[in-house]
Amino acid sequence: MLKKLLYILNIYFYLANTTTLEATSAPSKVPTPTRICSTIHPITQLTESFLQRFTAHNTHAETFSVIPPTDNPHYFEPKISTLHSLKNVSIWIRCGEPIEERIKETIVSAIVIDLRDYIQPIPSACCQNHIHHHDTHEHSLHTHNIDTHYWLSINNLKKICSVLYLHLAKELNLDPIQAKAILDEDIAKIDTLETKIKQLVPNKTIITNHPLLNYFCHDLGFKTESTEPPGNSLTLKQSQKLTSLVQEEKIQTILLIHPYSTALATKFAEQNKLSTKEFNPYTLNPINALQELTEILKI
Repeated sequence: MLKKLLYILNIYFYLANTTTLEATSAPSKVPTPTRICSTIHPITQLTESFLQRFTAHNTHAETFSVIPPTDNPHYFEPKISTLHSLKNVSIWIRCGEPIEERIKETIVSAIVIDLRDYIQPIPSACCQNHIHHHDTHEHSLHTHNIDTHYWLSINNLKKICSVLYLHLAKELNLDPIQAKAILDEDIAKIDTLETKIKQLVPNKTIITNHPLLNYFCHDLGFKTESTEPPGNSLTLKQSQKLTSLVQEEKIQTILLIHPYSTALATKFAEQNKLSTKEFNPYTLNPINALQELTEILKI
């Protein structure tokens, strides 16, 4: 009888130990990350900055951009691999670039946050016979007939942060109190930048190679002119207008904005003995881009 009991106990402990080993050796199930896609890289940077500041950072989110920061967003053509990566996107942050009309059929099941629904737009009107100005900005490729550089606007960036952070907190089940604290922190940064920029020379004209600063100038009382005409080169009349402006306002520097073509602006700078300053806001969080732009304008 005792031998039979010991035999049964041995079988019990063997099975118990086997079950324990299987339980401890089995890999834990890793949650599938929420894939968050932004059309342009600056908004991806803004999203990452928001998510990384949660103390209990357990968001299981993966962020990426459709358009790399080194590519012209107005003429971007996606690779097949890029299109394939969009099929399982959970959240798509639309910004208004032309490529969105082509890829929207690929991103069919995603929650869409269209930033254009929350900003104060500047229209993008066709203007064939003069240089771009902040109230007559031309870019025929912009969808919905608006200037899509609104994320460099002080006023619009505050709205973008508010909408984006609260949407992401809701969709990712993040702490709403902490989300609000992060939002307040970034709004305070933008307010500080606005104060610093307004202390610079008022009515100053910023000459660039591409009309990217129309919103920025519209918000803060600056003017902007671009060496990028509708055609392939500056007309004599356009060149003379810019040269007169340089002389009247004693402008010393042209801002070369990447990833756009800088050839015409560089040539104009050489002809008028102007210095150049490089600036690529597409590699930066928009708040950091405004910070860098503030430092550039101090020159």
